[in-house]
Amino acid sequence: MKNIKEEINKTMNSLDSIQRADPGPYFYARLSARMDTRPVPLRWYWKVAAGILLVLNAGSFVILGNSESTSNEEVLNEMSSEYLYYVPDYELTFNDDML
Repeated sequence: MKNIKEEINKTMNSLDSIQRADPGPYFYARLSARMDTRPVPLRWYWKVAAGILLVLNAGSFVILGNSESTSNEEVLNEMSSEYLYYVPDYELTFNDDML
């Protein structure tokens, strides 16, 4: 316990001699010059990749927009024939007794 108190006292005493850090001469001039530099230009291959991605995305919308829409009934009939499952042509109606 005594050893811990001594270490705490040493640490606290070391804080007494702390001084403010000096940035050095011309620090702010170098900092402002670095901040004023132009950003890194966008490389040509990133521009090409973005263009290709845009064309593919637009093409997918065109392809999906031109696809034939099928009704739910046609989809059910296709699935029933595929899985050999009979889907009746009538819809279930619920009576008050069923609820």
